[in-house]
Amino acid sequence: EPLDVFGEVAGLEELRAANRPVVERSYDLPFPASNRASWIVDAEPFTARNRGDPDENADPDTWNRTRDEYAHVLRTLARSHGNVLIAMPNYREAGWAGAYLREVVDKPVLVDESSANEATEDLKREFFRGPGKVLVTSTRGTLTEGVDYDGEKLHCCAVVGVPLVNIGSPRVTAIRRAYADEFGEEKAFEYALTVPAGRRARQAIGRVIRGYDEVGVRAFVGRRYVSGARHSVHRYLSPAERDEFVTMTPDFLGDQLDAFWADRR
Repeated sequence: EPLDVFGEVAGLEELRAANRPVVERSYDLPFPASNRASWIVDAEPFTARNRGDPDENADPDTWNRTRDEYAHVLRTLARSHGNVLIAMPNYREAGWAGAYLREVVDKPVLVDESSANEATEDLKREFFRGPGKVLVTSTRGTLTEGVDYDGEKLHCCAVVGVPLVNIGSPRVTAIRRAYADEFGEEKAFEYALTVPAGRRARQAIGRVIRGYDEVGVRAFVGRRYVSGARHSVHRYLSPAERDEFVTMTPDFLGDQLDAFWADRR
């Protein structure tokens, strides 16, 4: 999703134009909806401009209003039942979140870094072992895609912000230019950056529910996931996700988490 973008980028629209058959199929989650909570937390957009540099906002007494709001959300999520995976936009933000949570959460807090596969595997095994923990990583890292958090390995996954890559890097500039040349300047940013970021976010929250008996919470945190918001990415969710995810403000998050787990533990 969105299938229209995939169809154009993959060349399927050209096949349609040539009267070749192209069939679209979408599949909802086959697991009981009562086993999962799906929320969009309407907090200030977690953009680089709003949040500032994490190194300059390390002190809770002096960090900006956006950091303060997200500290509340992260603290609430981290204190919830079981293993919690928090996916930040990049590893620097993961470091900021992990350092803060270690000061305010009783359960162990593990922080992923850009590292070799062996170190990542060790971190993952530590997360799975024993009582509930918090694992903070980057949404663009290796722990949010292709890892099977089955059984009791994960109870909540929150994606914070939209995981866009560094738009100023030479490689990303070249990719954006290539999309502009092929599909038009007006579609370049969407196709090269926004759509892949949305897919990464959706891959991450898909780690939670892996079987019929599993129970968990999925959360997108940030106003850009809200329908109708400025620069919203809501339309890049699947139709089923757009129908299922409920929007709430940060003030309601704690009570909703408590109510969800009270009936399922």
